[in-house]
Amino acid sequence: MPFTFNGFGTKYYGEADQRPDGSFVTTEWITALYVPVIPLRSFRLARVKSGDMNVIVYHSTSYALLERLPIAWPQVLRVYGFMLLLAGWTAGMGWLFFAKYEILDRPNAPILLFGFIAVMMVPFLFVWWLRREQYRARHPASGQSQVGP
Repeated sequence: MPFTFNGFGTKYYGEADQRPDGSFVTTEWITALYVPVIPLRSFRLARVKSGDMNVIVYHSTSYALLERLPIAWPQVLRVYGFMLLLAGWTAGMGWLFFAKYEILDRPNAPILLFGFIAVMMVPFLFVWWLRREQYRARHPASGQSQVGP
């Protein structure tokens, strides 16, 4: 199982090839400040419910290892692509807000900094939305009644 300490260590990134049983392919990475640097190996995993979890202080997900796989290079390229896109987004927004508009030299700097932070969250909100939609597609609400003839 991967382990990180202050962002350094190993971590799973990516979910691909989801199956109806809930399993998926992921890749274990060496990380630096939570940034994936070097892919180590890929696995087919399934999430396992853990009973003793305090989501306010500590969040942990347990996995069942179903299969060891060779490195999933398409997934590795997607992770690298997302990190490259994120770096470009950060550099572009930093240049726009700090160099082009010089927001720190304006009297309403705190409001503009709040706007900068909100804009910087867009990629993370997009990933959150995609994951939520994938989860909803895989786990339709069981409490909904079906109307039909």
